[in-house]
Amino acid sequence: MIDFARRWMPFDGSADDEIFTTFGLSPSDFYRRVHEMLAGSTVSRINGHANRRRLVRYCARKAEEHRDRPLRVGPTVVIAS
Repeated sequence: MIDFARRWMPFDGSADDEIFTTFGLSPSDFYRRVHEMLAGSTVSRINGHANRRRLVRYCARKAEEHRDRPLRVGPTVVIAS
């Protein structure tokens, strides 16, 4: 999960449906969990303290952005009867 967030950070995150498809989580839950992982333990895969802090701030911001949004997965299809 950390690697996924780190890969997408330069692009300001992945598409919401990709997070749901890959991890089965809403974007808010995904970013909250990554934030908790980074803030609560030492993660050796992050090179440098500054990079880790940047990823922590990024995940906190993304979790807050998605907090009140409904999850949309894929295009909305309306079938008229």
